Amino acid sequence: MALAAVAAATPYLFFENQALWLRMAVRILDGEGGAVAARALARGLGTLWRRGDHRSEIEAPLHRLRERARCVQLNALEEARRWIEVTAVTDVVDSAERDPLDLELGLENLIRVAAQYDDSEADARAARFATAIATSFAEAHRTVLDLGKVRHSAAAINALEGCARAFALRLWSPMIATHLQIVRIEDTQSRCVGHCYGCRA
Repeated sequence: MALAAVAAATPYLFFENQALWLRMAVRILDGEGGAVAARALARGLGTLWRRGDHRSEIEAPLHRLRERARCVQLNALEEARRWIEVTAVTDVVDSAERDPLDLELGLENLIRVAAQYDDSEADARAARFATAIATSFAEAHRTVLDLGKVRHSAAAINALEGCARAFALRLWSPMIATHLQIVRIEDTQSRCVGHCYGCRA
């Protein structure tokens, strides 16, 4: 856990205490700290990548984390969820499209684009994203109930949590407030809540 805590500070340590960061990164890349530490390091490096900072220096560790996530034997559900997130965070180094069920990453991209460009397309994308949450939630819910492979179940549970957090935060609200088309977020909320009650029935 200590390694993961240090790795979470990667965006700061990479610039302010690179010697400490390098020692920590080497240990994690060699397998110490398991999936928890690997995920924390991947998140921190992903932040630096999106900023465009020192990409040549962080590309190699991102690739190593990505390869570990792809090759690791997934048996426990929680462990699988963490390695799947490592894969998602490191998609950027291969210019891979994000997982369609990874709505949180999609939301992050939306917010970044909206901050850069104040135009009608940013508003339209926010509206489309908001109304698509219920569909993604339903798809993830079906996958969880199928009780298939650990990797599929883990990805679906990550998606369910992501949908719930994305909807609860409603970070798109300022963007769709000026959208010409009326977007009924309440309909999306009703569908998600309906699926939740369906699970309990």
